[in-house]
Amino acid sequence: MPEPMDYGGHKIDFTGHSLVLIMTNGASIDLQTLPDEMLIYVATFLHDNQSRGAFARDWLSIPYGVAHDVFDQGPVFRHACTSGYTNIVRRCLADGRVDPTADDNLAIRTSCLHRYVDVVRLLLADGRADPAATDNWVIRYSSACGYTDVVKLLLADGRVDPTADDNWAIQRSSWGGHTDVVKLLLEDERVDPTANDNFAIQFSSFHGYTKIVKLLLADGRADPTANNNNAMLWSSWSGHTDVVKLLLADGRADLRDGSSPN
Repeated sequence: MPEPMDYGGHKIDFTGHSLVLIMTNGASIDLQTLPDEMLIYVATFLHDNQSRGAFARDWLSIPYGVAHDVFDQGPVFRHACTSGYTNIVRRCLADGRVDPTADDNLAIRTSCLHRYVDVVRLLLADGRADPAATDNWVIRYSSACGYTDVVKLLLADGRVDPTADDNWAIQRSSWGGHTDVVKLLLEDERVDPTANDNFAIQFSSFHGYTKIVKLLLADGRADPTANNNNAMLWSSWSGHTDVVKLLLADGRADLRDGSSPN
């Protein structure tokens, strides 16, 4: 282990992660005043993702070539995507030496997971990351969570398949009450709102999501009589008056048999 170095009256000790702690705790070490050879010396001790991530947070104040020439930027890039460091992601992509498809497209999956819209936009514009990876996980997850802004970007990109896993995206967005996501998905002609025995209208009726039921009925493809009129039965049993009114106005659902919901 090299001996600690002196610079400007400061003792920089590389035992553990003392430098990283200094950086993250905001001590008065101006990285821009350090000579390149010292930054290179510092960076050679950053062997794990945590310390490289801390280095990444201060990257914008470090001569860019220094950080890039010292160690593999993959972990820093992935950390930036996970943490929403848009400027660092932009620099990495522009440089071209990182691989946004690494680890089964972890970069776009984790940025969608945390709803970092600007990072997702950068990755899609770069074109190398595959948003359809892992059976279109990003559109399925973003739809289920109601991330309207992310879903809009993904659908506009065109590479994702919103029908993956039996139209999971519209099934789960309807289940979760995410009206704006359901609207976006219905506007995509590939999406089938009748999937899984008309799951979308059955469960949006069950939960009393009036706006989603209205969207599905207006679309015209969903069948409110599916599974022995479950939409009407469930909404009636649950006291969702506005949903019952919509279903009655549609004219297809029938409550006259007095069945119990399935």
